[in-house]
Amino acid sequence: MFFFLYFSLLMLPVFSLCNLSCYLLILFLGELSCSTWLLHLLGTHFFMDFYTALVHINMDNEQNLGVGFLSAYVTDFVAHHSNPRSIMGNLGEQLAQIHVLTLPSIFIPCVWFIANADFCVGALFLNFWGHLAQISHRHSHSSPKETCLGLRLLEQAHVIMPPAYHRKHHLQQNCNYATLSGNAEFLLVLLMRMTTSRLFYLALLLLITVAMTPIYASLTRAVLSINL
Repeated sequence: MFFFLYFSLLMLPVFSLCNLSCYLLILFLGELSCSTWLLHLLGTHFFMDFYTALVHINMDNEQNLGVGFLSAYVTDFVAHHSNPRSIMGNLGEQLAQIHVLTLPSIFIPCVWFIANADFCVGALFLNFWGHLAQISHRHSHSSPKETCLGLRLLEQAHVIMPPAYHRKHHLQQNCNYATLSGNAEFLLVLLMRMTTSRLFYLALLLLITVAMTPIYASLTRAVLSINL
């Protein structure tokens, strides 16, 4: 657990540099249309919401305690179910965990697809929504005095999940896995109707974690190619 925390904290300057590089690349690669920016903004939000659900279903499975690099996260999730208010700990540590998960999604577009604006925009927005998902999860366990007007407005706009949505997950523990907004939860529900294999969800999580931005950008390109 401490290895992941210290590693992610040490990587903070690197992530900041990569995000800045992505932003500069967007500026130098030419202007994107407003509709393209909007598509990326909405597309990455939906994509990250599904990803949080996928992360959650894997981390809630105690059988994954035996998967070395996931064991620290699984331990945290199991402890969180025993004590939901544990999420109200250090916000910096919670945000730092995102850096480990999004490491490939930031470096791949910066190094491999360095000349592609779609990949750069996707990397920026995916990273942003990933951090907001942590704040959304924390917000769902906050008392009215611990939250703020901005988060309540985001909740009403369905940008982040309402506390009641996440409360159902803690009561039933077999639904409402998404921790950003819950808008993409139906995709996980469809998958769960087809298979409940632990290895399937673990493999899917690893695939998307390693190739998150390329997968997202490929889907976006497919949508843009039909000129909607």
